[in-house]
Amino acid sequence: MLNAGEAGAEREAVQGKRLATLAREAGVRQYVYTSVGSADKRTSVPHFDSKWRIEETVRGLRFPSHVILRPVFFMGNLLAPFSLQGSTLAWALGPTRSRGGSASRRRRY
Repeated sequence: MLNAGEAGAEREAVQGKRLATLAREAGVRQYVYTSVGSADKRTSVPHFDSKWRIEETVRGLRFPSHVILRPVFFMGNLLAPFSLQGSTLAWALGPTRSRGGSASRRRRY
């Protein structure tokens, strides 16, 4: 399946919903779909919204078991030429731009 960058958000949604439907029709008992963090937030980001529509389809198909993963970052993103500036991760957000709440509320693992 192509991703939104390769296929466009609408085509990704069509492919994702079709794949889930075909899996259900074939009797797949456990379905795992990798979405994106905040897909459920109505962000108006086209490839987030398309993944939400796929999630809705997966839930609606009533697989005996399904899992929807919502990662916020893929290690493959690090391969982009702008990801690293020397030894610094250029994607990192400073405390004033963080979407995760105040630094004091975040846990360290």
